[in-house]
Amino acid sequence: MNGARSTYMRKGYLLTALAAAVLLAASPGIASAQSVGFVGSSGSVAETASMESGAFEAPHRITISATGVPASQRMTILDGVTLTVNAPVRVAKISATTGQPAAAAAADGSPATPAQIEILAADFNASTNEASILVVQGEDGSKDDNWRDERIRFTLTAGAGISISPNVYTLTVNDVDVAPVAKFNAPSFTLTEGSERAVALDITEGSRGAGIPAAAAASTGMVTISVSNSNMVTLGMCPAPGGAGYNTTAVRFALDADDWEVDATPTEAQIGAFRRTGRLQTTRSVGDLAGTDAASGMANFTVEACGDMAGFTDPMVTVTIMSTNLVEQPPGARGDIPVGSPLMITIDSDEAAPTLSFSPTDVYVDEGGSVGTVLLAEGMNATEVGMVKLAVEGDAMVSLMHEDTMLEEMDGYVYVDMANNNSARLTAMSHSDPDLMDGDTKYKAWKLMEGSTDANIGEGYWFRVDVMGSTAVPALPLVGQLLLALFLMAGGSRLYRRRRG
Repeated sequence: MNGARSTYMRKGYLLTALAAAVLLAASPGIASAQSVGFVGSSGSVAETASMESGAFEAPHRITISATGVPASQRMTILDGVTLTVNAPVRVAKISATTGQPAAAAAADGSPATPAQIEILAADFNASTNEASILVVQGEDGSKDDNWRDERIRFTLTAGAGISISPNVYTLTVNDVDVAPVAKFNAPSFTLTEGSERAVALDITEGSRGAGIPAAAAASTGMVTISVSNSNMVTLGMCPAPGGAGYNTTAVRFALDADDWEVDATPTEAQIGAFRRTGRLQTTRSVGDLAGTDAASGMANFTVEACGDMAGFTDPMVTVTIMSTNLVEQPPGARGDIPVGSPLMITIDSDEAAPTLSFSPTDVYVDEGGSVGTVLLAEGMNATEVGMVKLAVEGDAMVSLMHEDTMLEEMDGYVYVDMANNNSARLTAMSHSDPDLMDGDTKYKAWKLMEGSTDANIGEGYWFRVDVMGSTAVPALPLVGQLLLALFLMAGGSRLYRRRRG
């Protein structure tokens, strides 16, 4: 009985499920089976004269496909499809019956105010369920001199009950213009203190691609160069010996007032602004990009190494061209101009560097003792030596002292400050080492590091201390300790016998 009831219930459930499936299949408007989307998600086209003029000669075709939309629902579903464009373009729909483009319609959109084009059911071919549009760039004249590729974004939207995939199509317009180039006429050079050299920032004109109309007028723009270290440069005259800033500035830039936005003899405010930012700016006339304007060319300036200001060092100043828009256009309207390599200026000091060395270099000391040496800077500019870096070697337990201050070892190095004098008296103090046996030796050495100072390194570039181990103990204290031990033992034995008795 129960088996028959169970079989009946299963059959009833099966019939119910089949009935539901039939009803669902018969019901119209299944959203999951109906979709609209682009055929492909991206494309590209080269910029041409016809595109600039808005003519539909070899335009780019974009196809929209509808899937699962029955003919009876074409009007209700496909008339809700909208194409949105975020850039100024011209669009023509392809007739579903003739296959020819209809009259062109402007879609002058922008990222802020996108333009919309309605795609109707009549635009879809009855057999393929596809609609096509033709796109031409059609820029306005204010951007004719743009040398950067442009990307135009198309977006599809549709009514409720229909899915969209893919909903975005990106069209890249490959620009055929040649951008202007800014570069220095010399990649690097060396200046001896007291000398100067003329430098030119060469701004080469760009050009329009074949068949592309030239811009109507010249464009004026700004180029910026950045100096690596504002403490190494000044603007205008080199400071007089002993004057303000004399010991902090090694190079000056004298600027041509015709080319640059600062005067050849700048004000104190301009000098202060340059020292804070380390940047110079020039405004150049690029002319039209067809190459008919000869105003483009060099922005000239002079670099002078101020005498006796770099000490005995050979500093390097790096001058870099900033990648900025060359013309006065809204931000992002133009591509950044290509720039050349940085200009590397080395200042060759005409002063002899001092020489650093230890004296003495090799010493011996007993464990627990101390020994000294002198780190000496010799030469005309010996007093200009500052912090000196020493590499530490060896495992002897020895500390290095300078003027009663223990020098701390950091990553195998110590630093000696010689800013107040041209010499440093150092003391090596040996400590008790339980691993150093009587008669054995260990060593510790400090060596001058090449490159840690601009001074020359002399022959005595090391200070080595050899420590002799000593485990000898004075005799009298040892005898006293033995007598005390015997006395305690004798006293303990007497106390033990007395208690037992």
